[in-house]
Amino acid sequence: MSGVDALLGQVILGEHEVLGVARERDELIVLSCRSTLDQRPYTVALAPRVEVHTSSSALAAAVERAGRHAVGERSLLPLLSARVEAIDGRPCIAVVRRGDALPPCSTWLGRAWTPIEVAQALAPVARALAALHEQGMVHGAVSLDTVVVRDGALALDLFGLAQVAEAADGARGVAALYPPGACPPELADGATPGPWSDVYGLASISLALLRGAEAPGPASGSIDGAGLGERHEDLLRLALARSPSPRPTIEVLMHGLSTVSRGAPSRPSGDAPPPADERPRVDAPAGPTPTATGGGPAPRPPAAPLPQRRGEGSGLAWTVAGVLGAFALALGGALAWVLASPPGASTPATSASAASPPVTAPSMTAAASASAPSPSQAPGLSTLVASTPPYREDADALVPIEADAIVRGDRDALVTLVLFGDLTCPFTARLLAEVPALEARFGRELRIVWKSHPSPTSADATAALEAALLVRDERGDAAFWRFVEAIAGRPADAGRLEELGIKAGLPAGAVTRAIGARRAKARIERDASLARRLGVRGTPVSFIDGRRIDGAWGHEALSRVIEAEAARSRVIATKLPRERLYSARVIANVTTVEGER
Repeated sequence: MSGVDALLGQVILGEHEVLGVARERDELIVLSCRSTLDQRPYTVALAPRVEVHTSSSALAAAVERAGRHAVGERSLLPLLSARVEAIDGRPCIAVVRRGDALPPCSTWLGRAWTPIEVAQALAPVARALAALHEQGMVHGAVSLDTVVVRDGALALDLFGLAQVAEAADGARGVAALYPPGACPPELADGATPGPWSDVYGLASISLALLRGAEAPGPASGSIDGAGLGERHEDLLRLALARSPSPRPTIEVLMHGLSTVSRGAPSRPSGDAPPPADERPRVDAPAGPTPTATGGGPAPRPPAAPLPQRRGEGSGLAWTVAGVLGAFALALGGALAWVLASPPGASTPATSASAASPPVTAPSMTAAASASAPSPSQAPGLSTLVASTPPYREDADALVPIEADAIVRGDRDALVTLVLFGDLTCPFTARLLAEVPALEARFGRELRIVWKSHPSPTSADATAALEAALLVRDERGDAAFWRFVEAIAGRPADAGRLEELGIKAGLPAGAVTRAIGARRAKARIERDASLARRLGVRGTPVSFIDGRRIDGAWGHEALSRVIEAEAARSRVIATKLPRERLYSARVIANVTTVEGER
Protein backbone atom coordinates (compact mmCIF):
# COMPACT_ATOMS: atom_id res chain seq x y z
CA MET A 1 0.00 0.00 0.00
CA SER A 2 1.40 3.37 -0.95
CA GLY A 3 1.66 5.99 1.73
CA VAL A 4 2.13 3.66 4.70
CA ASP A 5 5.13 5.68 5.84
CA ALA A 6 2.88 8.75 5.82
CA LEU A 7 0.92 7.16 8.68
CA LEU A 8 3.90 7.44 11.04
CA GLY A 9 3.07 9.88 13.80
CA GLN A 10 -0.57 10.04 12.71
CA VAL A 11 -3.53 9.13 14.90
CA ILE A 12 -5.80 6.55 13.27
CA LEU A 13 -9.04 4.94 14.40
CA GLY A 14 -9.65 7.94 16.61
CA GLU A 15 -7.03 7.18 19.27
CA HIS A 16 -4.08 5.09 18.03
CA GLU A 17 -0.86 6.96 17.28
CA VAL A 18 1.26 5.07 14.74
CA LEU A 19 4.79 4.57 16.10
CA GLY A 20 6.17 2.25 13.43
CA VAL A 21 5.52 -0.32 10.70
CA ALA A 22 6.19 -3.75 12.18
CA ARG A 23 5.77 -5.57 8.86
CA GLU A 24 4.31 -4.79 5.48
CA ARG A 25 2.97 -7.02 2.74
CA ASP A 26 0.44 -6.32 0.04
CA GLU A 27 -2.16 -8.35 1.92
CA LEU A 28 -1.37 -7.38 5.54
CA ILE A 29 0.22 -4.35 7.19
CA VAL A 30 0.97 -4.48 10.91
CA LEU A 31 1.51 -1.22 12.78
CA SER A 32 2.93 -0.59 16.25
CA CYS A 33 0.71 1.98 17.96
CA ARG A 34 0.13 3.73 21.26
CA SER A 35 -3.27 4.79 22.52
CA THR A 36 -3.63 8.52 23.10
CA LEU A 37 -6.21 7.68 25.78
CA ASP A 38 -4.41 5.23 28.07
CA GLN A 39 -0.84 5.44 26.63
CA ARG A 40 -0.68 1.64 26.32
CA PRO A 41 0.72 -0.25 23.34
CA TYR A 42 -1.66 -1.61 20.72
CA THR A 43 -1.23 -3.45 17.45
CA VAL A 44 -3.24 -2.33 14.45
CA ALA A 45 -3.41 -4.53 11.34
CA LEU A 46 -4.67 -3.30 7.98
CA ALA A 47 -5.92 -5.64 5.24
CA PRO A 48 -5.82 -3.46 2.10
CA ARG A 49 -6.73 -6.22 -0.36
CA VAL A 50 -10.03 -7.01 1.37
CA GLU A 51 -12.86 -5.11 -0.23
CA VAL A 52 -15.32 -3.62 2.23
CA HIS A 53 -19.02 -4.17 1.58
CA THR A 54 -20.38 -3.68 5.08
CA SER A 55 -20.34 -1.31 8.03
CA SER A 56 -17.94 -0.91 10.93
CA SER A 57 -20.67 -2.17 13.27
CA ALA A 58 -20.87 -5.47 11.36
CA LEU A 59 -17.09 -5.87 11.57
CA ALA A 60 -17.16 -5.11 15.30
CA ALA A 61 -19.86 -7.75 15.76
CA ALA A 62 -17.65 -10.33 14.03
CA VAL A 63 -14.82 -9.55 16.47
CA GLU A 64 -17.19 -9.85 19.43
CA ARG A 65 -18.46 -13.24 18.28
CA ALA A 66 -14.94 -14.58 17.70
CA GLY A 67 -13.70 -13.22 21.02
CA ARG A 68 -16.05 -15.49 23.00
CA HIS A 69 -13.95 -18.44 21.89
CA ALA A 70 -10.53 -17.15 22.95
CA VAL A 71 -11.05 -17.47 26.70
CA GLY A 72 -8.29 -19.27 28.59
CA GLU A 73 -5.90 -20.01 25.71
CA ARG A 74 -2.65 -18.12 26.35
CA SER A 75 -1.19 -18.84 22.93
CA LEU A 76 -4.19 -17.30 21.15
CA LEU A 77 -4.06 -13.51 20.73
CA PRO A 78 -7.59 -12.24 19.98
CA LEU A 79 -8.64 -8.95 18.45
CA LEU A 80 -10.08 -6.17 20.55
CA SER A 81 -12.00 -4.29 17.87
CA ALA A 82 -12.44 -3.75 14.15
CA ARG A 83 -13.69 -0.97 11.94
CA VAL A 84 -13.42 0.57 8.50
CA GLU A 85 -10.71 3.22 8.13
CA ALA A 86 -9.99 5.37 5.08
CA ILE A 87 -6.43 4.62 3.94
CA ASP A 88 -5.12 6.21 0.74
CA GLY A 89 -8.59 7.56 0.17
CA ARG A 90 -10.39 4.21 0.14
CA PRO A 91 -12.03 2.08 2.82
CA CYS A 92 -9.82 -0.52 4.47
CA ILE A 93 -10.31 -3.09 7.23
CA ALA A 94 -8.47 -2.05 10.38
CA VAL A 95 -8.33 -4.42 13.37
CA VAL A 96 -6.86 -3.80 16.81
CA ARG A 97 -5.49 -5.97 19.57
CA ARG A 98 -3.87 -5.09 22.87
CA GLY A 99 -0.11 -5.28 23.26
CA ASP A 100 3.00 -4.72 21.19
CA ALA A 101 3.35 -5.84 17.59
CA LEU A 102 5.28 -9.13 17.62
CA PRO A 103 7.81 -10.48 15.11
CA PRO A 104 6.42 -13.11 12.72
CA CYS A 105 7.43 -16.76 12.66
CA SER A 106 9.46 -16.06 9.51
CA THR A 107 12.19 -14.56 11.73
CA TRP A 108 12.96 -18.12 12.81
CA LEU A 109 13.80 -19.17 9.27
CA GLY A 110 17.40 -19.39 8.11
CA ARG A 111 18.30 -22.93 9.12
CA ALA A 112 16.61 -26.24 8.41
CA TRP A 113 14.76 -27.56 11.44
CA THR A 114 14.21 -31.21 12.25
CA PRO A 115 10.61 -32.50 12.28
CA ILE A 116 10.69 -33.01 16.05
CA GLU A 117 11.91 -29.44 16.57
CA VAL A 118 9.08 -28.20 14.36
CA ALA A 119 6.49 -30.19 16.33
CA GLN A 120 7.85 -28.83 19.61
CA ALA A 121 7.97 -25.23 18.40
CA LEU A 122 4.45 -25.32 16.95
CA ALA A 123 2.93 -27.14 19.95
CA PRO A 124 1.40 -23.97 21.52
CA VAL A 125 -0.10 -22.97 18.18
CA ALA A 126 -1.45 -26.48 17.63
CA ARG A 127 -3.07 -26.46 21.07
CA ALA A 128 -4.71 -23.10 20.38
CA LEU A 129 -6.07 -24.36 17.05
CA ALA A 130 -7.31 -27.60 18.62
CA ALA A 131 -9.12 -25.53 21.27
CA LEU A 132 -10.84 -23.49 18.56
CA HIS A 133 -11.79 -26.56 16.55
CA GLU A 134 -13.31 -28.21 19.62
CA GLN A 135 -15.60 -25.17 19.90
CA GLY A 136 -16.60 -25.30 16.26
CA MET A 137 -14.42 -22.31 15.36
CA VAL A 138 -11.39 -21.79 13.15
CA HIS A 139 -8.62 -19.22 12.98
CA GLY A 140 -9.01 -19.04 9.22
CA ALA A 141 -5.81 -17.14 8.38
CA VAL A 142 -2.93 -19.31 9.63
CA SER A 143 0.29 -18.24 7.88
CA LEU A 144 3.83 -17.05 8.57
CA ASP A 145 2.32 -13.61 9.16
CA THR A 146 -0.16 -14.64 11.86
CA VAL A 147 2.06 -17.07 13.80
CA VAL A 148 4.29 -14.80 15.87
CA VAL A 149 7.12 -15.03 18.40
CA ARG A 150 6.20 -14.00 21.94
CA ASP A 151 8.53 -14.48 24.92
CA GLY A 152 10.66 -16.96 22.98
CA ALA A 153 7.70 -19.17 21.97
CA LEU A 154 5.24 -19.18 19.09
CA ALA A 155 1.68 -17.89 19.45
CA LEU A 156 -1.29 -17.47 17.13
CA ASP A 157 -1.96 -13.81 16.39
CA LEU A 158 -4.90 -11.80 15.04
CA PHE A 159 -7.63 -14.30 15.90
CA GLY A 160 -10.83 -12.83 14.50
CA LEU A 161 -9.20 -11.29 11.41
CA ALA A 162 -10.59 -13.97 9.10
CA GLN A 163 -14.06 -13.53 10.60
CA VAL A 164 -13.85 -9.77 10.02
CA ALA A 165 -12.63 -10.27 6.43
CA GLU A 166 -15.50 -12.69 5.80
CA ALA A 167 -17.99 -10.16 7.20
CA ALA A 168 -16.52 -7.51 4.89
CA ASP A 169 -16.29 -9.46 1.63
CA GLY A 170 -17.33 -13.06 2.15
CA ALA A 171 -15.01 -15.91 1.21
CA ARG A 172 -13.04 -13.62 -1.13
CA GLY A 173 -12.14 -11.47 1.83
CA VAL A 174 -10.59 -14.41 3.69
CA ALA A 175 -8.57 -15.50 0.64
CA ALA A 176 -7.26 -11.92 0.30
CA LEU A 177 -5.46 -12.23 3.67
CA TYR A 178 -2.96 -14.78 2.37
CA PRO A 179 0.34 -14.16 0.56
CA PRO A 180 0.54 -15.45 -3.04
CA GLY A 181 0.74 -19.25 -3.16
CA ALA A 182 0.00 -19.65 0.58
CA CYS A 183 -3.82 -19.63 0.43
CA PRO A 184 -5.51 -23.00 1.07
CA PRO A 185 -6.92 -24.09 -2.30
CA GLU A 186 -10.51 -24.34 -1.08
CA LEU A 187 -10.40 -20.68 0.03
CA ALA A 188 -8.98 -19.61 -3.33
CA ASP A 189 -11.90 -21.49 -4.92
CA GLY A 190 -14.43 -19.49 -2.90
CA ALA A 191 -15.17 -21.77 0.07
CA THR A 192 -15.23 -20.54 3.65
CA PRO A 193 -12.44 -21.72 5.99
CA GLY A 194 -12.79 -24.88 8.07
CA PRO A 195 -10.47 -26.79 10.44
CA TRP A 196 -8.86 -28.33 7.35
CA SER A 197 -7.84 -24.83 6.21
CA ASP A 198 -5.99 -24.30 9.51
CA VAL A 199 -4.29 -27.66 9.00
CA TYR A 200 -3.11 -26.52 5.57
CA GLY A 201 -1.72 -23.27 7.03
CA LEU A 202 0.09 -25.06 9.86
CA ALA A 203 1.56 -27.60 7.41
CA SER A 204 2.82 -24.74 5.20
CA ILE A 205 4.59 -23.20 8.21
CA SER A 206 6.01 -26.61 9.13
CA LEU A 207 7.41 -27.02 5.64
CA ALA A 208 8.99 -23.56 5.74
CA LEU A 209 10.71 -24.35 9.06
CA LEU A 210 11.87 -27.73 7.76
CA ARG A 211 13.42 -26.06 4.72
CA GLY A 212 14.66 -23.03 6.59
CA ALA A 213 13.05 -20.74 4.04
CA GLU A 214 9.61 -19.75 2.86
CA ALA A 215 8.35 -22.59 0.72
CA PRO A 216 6.32 -22.12 -2.46
CA GLY A 217 2.75 -23.35 -2.37
CA PRO A 218 2.22 -26.98 -3.40
CA ALA A 219 0.61 -25.79 -6.64
CA SER A 220 3.81 -24.03 -7.72
CA GLY A 221 6.43 -26.26 -6.15
CA SER A 222 6.03 -29.67 -4.51
CA ILE A 223 7.52 -30.64 -1.19
CA ASP A 224 10.02 -32.91 -2.96
CA GLY A 225 13.56 -32.13 -2.01
CA ALA A 226 12.74 -30.97 1.49
CA GLY A 227 15.18 -33.55 2.84
CA LEU A 228 12.51 -35.40 4.80
CA GLY A 229 12.05 -39.04 5.55
CA GLU A 230 9.34 -40.88 3.66
CA ARG A 231 6.77 -40.77 6.48
CA HIS A 232 7.12 -37.05 7.11
CA GLU A 233 7.05 -36.25 3.41
CA ASP A 234 3.88 -38.30 2.92
CA LEU A 235 2.28 -36.69 5.97
CA LEU A 236 2.95 -33.17 4.69
CA ARG A 237 1.81 -34.14 1.20
CA LEU A 238 -1.56 -35.12 2.67
CA ALA A 239 -1.77 -32.05 4.91
CA LEU A 240 -1.14 -29.86 1.85
CA ALA A 241 -3.50 -31.75 -0.44
CA ARG A 242 -5.61 -29.63 -2.76
CA SER A 243 -8.78 -31.29 -1.49
CA PRO A 244 -9.51 -30.93 2.24
CA SER A 245 -10.70 -34.55 2.47
CA PRO A 246 -7.37 -36.35 3.05
CA ARG A 247 -5.88 -33.75 5.37
CA PRO A 248 -5.24 -35.01 8.91
CA THR A 249 -6.32 -33.26 12.08
CA ILE A 250 -4.05 -30.80 13.86
CA GLU A 251 -3.26 -33.43 16.50
CA VAL A 252 -2.29 -36.08 13.96
CA LEU A 253 -0.12 -33.64 12.00
CA MET A 254 1.83 -32.69 15.12
CA HIS A 255 2.08 -36.26 16.35
CA GLY A 256 3.32 -37.38 12.94
CA LEU A 257 6.05 -34.74 12.91
CA SER A 258 7.13 -35.64 16.45
CA THR A 259 7.48 -39.32 15.52
CA VAL A 260 10.91 -40.38 14.35
CA SER A 261 10.67 -41.38 10.70
CA ARG A 262 12.49 -44.36 9.21
CA GLY A 263 14.80 -42.98 6.58
CA ALA A 264 14.84 -39.46 7.98
CA PRO A 265 18.23 -37.83 7.47
CA SER A 266 20.35 -37.42 10.57
CA ARG A 267 21.98 -34.07 11.29
CA PRO A 268 25.53 -34.00 9.87
CA SER A 269 28.17 -34.01 12.57
CA GLY A 270 29.42 -30.62 11.44
CA ASP A 271 25.94 -29.09 11.62
CA ALA A 272 25.66 -28.66 15.36
CA PRO A 273 22.48 -27.18 16.80
CA PRO A 274 22.71 -23.49 17.62
CA PRO A 275 23.75 -22.50 21.15
CA ALA A 276 21.02 -22.53 23.76
CA ASP A 277 20.85 -18.75 23.91
CA GLU A 278 20.26 -18.60 20.14
CA ARG A 279 17.63 -21.33 19.96
CA PRO A 280 13.95 -20.47 20.31
CA ARG A 281 12.34 -21.72 23.49
CA VAL A 282 9.83 -24.47 22.76
CA ASP A 283 7.21 -26.22 24.79
CA ALA A 284 6.64 -29.96 25.06
CA PRO A 285 5.67 -31.69 21.82
CA ALA A 286 1.97 -31.79 20.95
CA GLY A 287 1.75 -35.54 20.96
CA PRO A 288 3.06 -38.73 22.57
CA THR A 289 6.78 -38.98 23.19
CA PRO A 290 8.58 -40.17 20.04
CA THR A 291 10.07 -43.63 19.96
CA ALA A 292 13.65 -44.05 20.96
CA THR A 293 14.70 -45.52 17.65
CA GLY A 294 13.81 -44.59 14.12
CA GLY A 295 12.66 -48.07 13.19
CA GLY A 296 10.00 -48.65 15.82
CA PRO A 297 6.35 -47.72 15.42
CA ALA A 298 4.85 -44.69 17.14
CA PRO A 299 2.89 -45.34 20.32
CA ARG A 300 -0.78 -46.07 19.66
CA PRO A 301 -2.89 -43.02 20.51
CA PRO A 302 -5.65 -43.65 23.04
CA ALA A 303 -9.01 -44.59 21.59
CA ALA A 304 -12.39 -43.58 22.90
CA PRO A 305 -14.62 -46.44 24.02
CA LEU A 306 -17.55 -45.59 21.77
CA PRO A 307 -17.77 -45.25 18.00
CA GLN A 308 -18.48 -42.46 15.60
CA ARG A 309 -18.99 -42.78 11.88
CA ARG A 310 -16.25 -41.44 9.68
CA GLY A 311 -17.31 -38.37 7.65
CA GLU A 312 -15.74 -36.69 4.65
CA GLY A 313 -12.25 -35.52 5.48
CA SER A 314 -12.66 -36.91 8.95
CA GLY A 315 -9.50 -36.76 11.01
CA LEU A 316 -11.02 -39.02 13.63
CA ALA A 317 -9.99 -42.33 12.13
CA TRP A 318 -6.49 -40.96 11.60
CA THR A 319 -5.71 -40.89 15.26
CA VAL A 320 -6.48 -44.59 15.61
CA ALA A 321 -4.35 -45.87 12.78
CA GLY A 322 -3.04 -43.13 10.54
CA VAL A 323 0.22 -42.85 12.46
CA LEU A 324 0.56 -46.62 13.01
CA GLY A 325 1.04 -48.00 9.56
CA ALA A 326 -0.38 -45.75 6.94
CA PHE A 327 2.70 -43.64 6.40
CA ALA A 328 4.49 -46.62 4.85
CA LEU A 329 1.94 -47.20 2.11
CA ALA A 330 3.01 -44.95 -0.75
CA LEU A 331 2.00 -46.15 -4.20
CA GLY A 332 3.15 -43.91 -7.01
CA GLY A 333 3.03 -40.88 -4.74
CA ALA A 334 -0.50 -41.64 -3.42
CA LEU A 335 -1.33 -43.18 -0.05
CA ALA A 336 -3.86 -45.82 0.85
CA TRP A 337 -4.56 -45.35 4.52
CA VAL A 338 -5.39 -48.45 6.50
CA LEU A 339 -7.86 -48.09 9.32
CA ALA A 340 -7.01 -50.60 12.02
CA SER A 341 -9.01 -49.85 15.13
CA PRO A 342 -8.40 -51.80 18.33
CA PRO A 343 -11.20 -54.09 19.48
CA GLY A 344 -14.17 -52.29 20.92
CA ALA A 345 -13.18 -48.85 19.63
CA SER A 346 -13.58 -47.12 16.33
CA THR A 347 -12.75 -43.49 17.08
CA PRO A 348 -9.92 -41.70 18.84
CA ALA A 349 -10.24 -39.77 22.03
CA THR A 350 -11.29 -36.17 21.46
CA SER A 351 -8.48 -33.70 22.05
CA ALA A 352 -8.84 -31.42 25.03
CA SER A 353 -9.70 -27.77 24.58
CA ALA A 354 -8.16 -25.29 26.95
CA ALA A 355 -11.06 -22.89 26.53
CA SER A 356 -13.89 -25.37 26.68
CA PRO A 357 -12.87 -28.94 27.50
CA PRO A 358 -15.08 -31.56 25.91
CA VAL A 359 -16.88 -34.00 28.11
CA THR A 360 -14.69 -37.04 28.69
CA ALA A 361 -16.36 -40.30 27.80
CA PRO A 362 -16.31 -42.65 30.77
CA SER A 363 -15.19 -46.21 30.37
CA MET A 364 -18.36 -48.25 30.53
CA THR A 365 -20.08 -51.30 29.15
CA ALA A 366 -23.06 -51.19 26.85
CA ALA A 367 -25.42 -52.09 29.68
CA ALA A 368 -26.99 -49.29 31.66
CA SER A 369 -27.52 -49.50 35.38
CA ALA A 370 -30.54 -51.43 36.56
CA SER A 371 -32.16 -48.30 37.95
CA ALA A 372 -32.29 -46.53 34.58
CA PRO A 373 -35.01 -47.16 32.00
CA SER A 374 -33.58 -49.08 29.08
CA PRO A 375 -34.51 -48.38 25.46
CA SER A 376 -36.58 -51.57 25.39
CA GLN A 377 -38.57 -50.43 28.45
CA ALA A 378 -39.13 -46.88 27.15
CA PRO A 379 -41.71 -45.96 24.49
CA GLY A 380 -40.44 -45.74 20.93
CA LEU A 381 -39.40 -42.65 19.00
CA SER A 382 -42.90 -42.37 17.53
CA THR A 383 -44.28 -41.65 21.02
CA LEU A 384 -43.73 -37.91 21.31
CA VAL A 385 -43.42 -35.87 24.46
CA ALA A 386 -45.27 -32.55 24.37
CA SER A 387 -43.34 -30.22 22.04
CA THR A 388 -43.38 -26.45 21.57
CA PRO A 389 -41.67 -24.34 18.88
CA PRO A 390 -38.25 -22.88 19.77
CA TYR A 391 -37.92 -19.37 21.12
CA ARG A 392 -36.80 -16.78 18.60
CA GLU A 393 -33.66 -16.27 20.74
CA ASP A 394 -32.71 -19.94 20.26
CA ALA A 395 -31.86 -19.21 16.61
CA ASP A 396 -29.14 -16.76 17.72
CA ALA A 397 -27.30 -19.22 19.97
CA LEU A 398 -23.81 -20.44 19.07
CA VAL A 399 -25.45 -23.81 18.38
CA PRO A 400 -28.65 -22.43 16.85
CA ILE A 401 -32.14 -23.92 16.82
CA GLU A 402 -34.13 -22.49 13.93
CA ALA A 403 -37.88 -21.93 13.95
CA ASP A 404 -38.46 -24.91 11.63
CA ALA A 405 -36.06 -27.26 13.44
CA ILE A 406 -37.17 -30.80 14.26
CA VAL A 407 -37.71 -30.67 18.01
CA ARG A 408 -38.85 -33.16 20.65
CA GLY A 409 -39.78 -31.51 23.93
CA ASP A 410 -40.58 -28.18 25.50
CA ARG A 411 -38.72 -24.97 24.64
CA ASP A 412 -38.63 -24.24 28.40
CA ALA A 413 -36.59 -27.39 29.02
CA LEU A 414 -33.58 -26.95 31.29
CA VAL A 415 -31.29 -28.89 28.93
CA THR A 416 -31.18 -29.13 25.15
CA LEU A 417 -29.40 -31.91 23.26
CA VAL A 418 -28.72 -31.06 19.61
CA LEU A 419 -27.92 -34.20 17.60
CA PHE A 420 -26.17 -34.21 14.23
CA GLY A 421 -26.99 -37.56 12.65
CA ASP A 422 -27.13 -39.65 9.49
CA LEU A 423 -30.13 -41.99 9.22
CA THR A 424 -28.05 -44.70 7.53
CA CYS A 425 -25.30 -44.54 10.18
CA PRO A 426 -25.48 -47.46 12.66
CA PHE A 427 -23.92 -45.35 15.41
CA THR A 428 -26.53 -42.62 14.93
CA ALA A 429 -29.17 -45.36 15.20
CA ARG A 430 -27.58 -46.52 18.45
CA LEU A 431 -27.78 -43.02 19.91
CA LEU A 432 -31.35 -42.49 18.68
CA ALA A 433 -32.31 -45.68 20.50
CA GLU A 434 -31.34 -43.95 23.76
CA VAL A 435 -33.66 -40.97 23.17
CA PRO A 436 -36.94 -42.49 24.47
CA ALA A 437 -35.27 -43.69 27.68
CA LEU A 438 -33.70 -40.26 28.24
CA GLU A 439 -37.09 -38.62 27.70
CA ALA A 440 -38.71 -41.04 30.12
CA ARG A 441 -36.06 -40.23 32.71
CA PHE A 442 -35.94 -36.42 32.37
CA GLY A 443 -39.41 -35.54 31.07
CA ARG A 444 -39.93 -31.83 30.42
CA GLU A 445 -36.40 -31.01 31.58
CA LEU A 446 -34.94 -32.33 28.31
CA ARG A 447 -35.35 -31.14 24.73
CA ILE A 448 -33.96 -33.06 21.72
CA VAL A 449 -33.19 -31.32 18.41
CA TRP A 450 -32.38 -33.21 15.19
CA LYS A 451 -29.87 -31.87 12.66
CA SER A 452 -29.36 -33.65 9.34
CA HIS A 453 -25.74 -34.53 8.52
CA PRO A 454 -25.72 -37.19 5.77
CA SER A 455 -22.43 -38.60 4.61
CA PRO A 456 -21.40 -36.57 1.53
CA THR A 457 -20.22 -39.77 -0.15
CA SER A 458 -23.50 -41.69 0.32
CA ALA A 459 -26.45 -41.07 -1.99
CA ASP A 460 -28.55 -43.38 0.21
CA ALA A 461 -27.93 -41.18 3.26
CA THR A 462 -29.20 -38.10 1.46
CA ALA A 463 -32.14 -40.00 -0.02
CA ALA A 464 -33.19 -41.26 3.42
CA LEU A 465 -33.22 -37.72 4.80
CA GLU A 466 -35.13 -36.40 1.78
CA ALA A 467 -37.78 -39.08 2.38
CA ALA A 468 -37.94 -38.46 6.13
CA LEU A 469 -38.31 -34.70 5.71
CA LEU A 470 -41.04 -35.19 3.12
CA VAL A 471 -42.92 -37.40 5.59
CA ARG A 472 -42.57 -34.74 8.24
CA ASP A 473 -43.82 -31.97 5.92
CA GLU A 474 -46.84 -33.98 4.77
CA ARG A 475 -47.77 -36.12 7.77
CA GLY A 476 -46.31 -34.38 10.83
CA ASP A 477 -43.69 -35.00 13.51
CA ALA A 478 -45.11 -38.31 14.79
CA ALA A 479 -45.00 -39.79 11.27
CA PHE A 480 -41.45 -38.47 10.87
CA TRP A 481 -40.26 -40.26 13.98
CA ARG A 482 -42.05 -43.49 13.01
CA PHE A 483 -40.21 -43.28 9.69
CA VAL A 484 -36.90 -42.66 11.48
CA GLU A 485 -37.53 -45.61 13.79
CA ALA A 486 -38.06 -47.88 10.78
CA ILE A 487 -35.05 -46.74 8.71
CA ALA A 488 -32.34 -45.73 11.24
CA GLY A 489 -29.17 -47.71 10.70
CA ARG A 490 -30.75 -49.88 7.98
CA PRO A 491 -30.37 -49.98 4.19
CA ALA A 492 -32.03 -47.03 2.46
CA ASP A 493 -32.54 -48.26 -1.08
CA ALA A 494 -35.21 -46.61 -3.22
CA GLY A 495 -37.70 -49.44 -2.86
CA ARG A 496 -37.48 -49.49 0.92
CA LEU A 497 -37.90 -45.71 1.17
CA GLU A 498 -40.91 -45.76 -1.17
CA GLU A 499 -42.51 -48.55 0.86
CA LEU A 500 -42.07 -46.67 4.14
CA GLY A 501 -43.42 -43.50 2.56
CA ILE A 502 -46.61 -45.29 1.53
CA LYS A 503 -46.94 -46.75 5.05
CA ALA A 504 -46.64 -43.18 6.38
CA GLY A 505 -49.66 -42.18 4.29
CA LEU A 506 -47.95 -40.63 1.25
CA PRO A 507 -49.21 -41.34 -2.28
CA ALA A 508 -47.29 -43.89 -4.34
CA GLY A 509 -44.30 -42.30 -6.04
CA ALA A 510 -44.19 -39.23 -3.76
CA VAL A 511 -40.96 -40.25 -2.04
CA THR A 512 -39.25 -41.12 -5.34
CA ARG A 513 -40.24 -37.76 -6.84
CA ALA A 514 -39.05 -35.83 -3.77
CA ILE A 515 -35.68 -37.59 -3.81
CA GLY A 516 -35.22 -36.89 -7.53
CA ALA A 517 -36.16 -33.22 -7.12
CA ARG A 518 -34.02 -32.78 -3.97
CA ARG A 519 -37.01 -31.14 -2.34
CA ALA A 520 -35.32 -30.75 1.05
CA LYS A 521 -31.91 -29.78 -0.35
CA ALA A 522 -31.89 -26.29 1.19
CA ARG A 523 -32.67 -27.57 4.69
CA ILE A 524 -30.13 -30.39 4.50
CA GLU A 525 -27.45 -28.01 3.22
CA ARG A 526 -28.27 -25.51 5.97
CA ASP A 527 -27.61 -28.18 8.60
CA ALA A 528 -24.46 -29.29 6.75
CA SER A 529 -23.19 -25.71 6.72
CA LEU A 530 -23.77 -25.43 10.45
CA ALA A 531 -21.97 -28.76 10.94
CA ARG A 532 -18.92 -27.41 9.09
CA ARG A 533 -18.95 -24.25 11.20
CA LEU A 534 -19.05 -26.33 14.38
CA GLY A 535 -16.31 -28.68 13.20
CA VAL A 536 -18.62 -31.69 12.90
CA ARG A 537 -17.20 -34.25 10.49
CA GLY A 538 -18.58 -37.65 11.42
CA THR A 539 -21.81 -38.84 13.02
CA PRO A 540 -23.23 -38.84 15.57
CA VAL A 541 -22.07 -35.63 17.25
CA SER A 542 -24.19 -34.11 20.03
CA PHE A 543 -24.11 -30.75 21.78
CA ILE A 544 -25.64 -30.71 25.26
CA ASP A 545 -26.20 -26.99 25.83
CA GLY A 546 -23.10 -26.45 23.72
CA ARG A 547 -20.94 -29.15 25.34
CA ARG A 548 -19.74 -31.41 22.55
CA ILE A 549 -20.00 -35.20 22.72
CA ASP A 550 -18.63 -37.34 19.90
CA GLY A 551 -20.00 -40.83 19.31
CA ALA A 552 -22.86 -43.01 20.56
CA TRP A 553 -22.70 -42.72 24.33
CA GLY A 554 -24.79 -44.99 26.51
CA HIS A 555 -27.75 -44.04 28.70
CA GLU A 556 -25.92 -43.62 31.99
CA ALA A 557 -23.04 -41.63 30.51
CA LEU A 558 -25.43 -39.23 28.80
CA SER A 559 -27.62 -39.01 31.89
CA ARG A 560 -24.71 -37.89 34.06
CA VAL A 561 -23.95 -35.02 31.71
CA ILE A 562 -27.61 -34.02 31.42
CA GLU A 563 -28.13 -34.14 35.19
CA ALA A 564 -25.09 -31.94 35.83
CA GLU A 565 -26.17 -29.45 33.18
CA ALA A 566 -29.75 -29.41 34.48
CA ALA A 567 -28.47 -28.50 37.95
CA ARG A 568 -26.53 -25.53 36.56
CA SER A 569 -29.43 -24.44 34.35
CA ARG A 570 -31.83 -24.60 37.28
CA VAL A 571 -29.75 -21.97 39.08
CA ILE A 572 -29.32 -19.74 36.03
CA ALA A 573 -33.04 -19.97 35.20
CA THR A 574 -33.81 -17.99 38.37
CA LYS A 575 -31.81 -15.05 37.01
CA LEU A 576 -32.65 -15.02 33.30
CA PRO A 577 -35.83 -14.88 31.21
CA ARG A 578 -36.56 -18.43 30.07
CA GLU A 579 -36.22 -17.50 26.39
CA ARG A 580 -32.54 -16.60 26.98
CA LEU A 581 -31.63 -19.67 29.02
CA TYR A 582 -30.49 -21.92 26.18
CA SER A 583 -28.30 -19.35 24.42
CA ALA A 584 -26.77 -18.28 27.76
CA ARG A 585 -25.89 -21.87 28.72
CA VAL A 586 -24.36 -22.51 25.29
CA ILE A 587 -22.14 -19.43 25.58
CA ALA A 588 -21.08 -20.46 29.09
CA ASN A 589 -20.21 -24.00 28.02
CA VAL A 590 -18.44 -23.01 24.80
CA THR A 591 -16.35 -20.15 26.12
CA THR A 592 -15.53 -21.06 29.71
CA VAL A 593 -14.55 -24.02 31.85
CA GLU A 594 -17.58 -23.41 34.09
CA GLY A 595 -19.03 -26.81 33.30
CA GLU A 596 -15.95 -28.59 34.67
CA ARG A 597 -16.02 -26.89 38.08
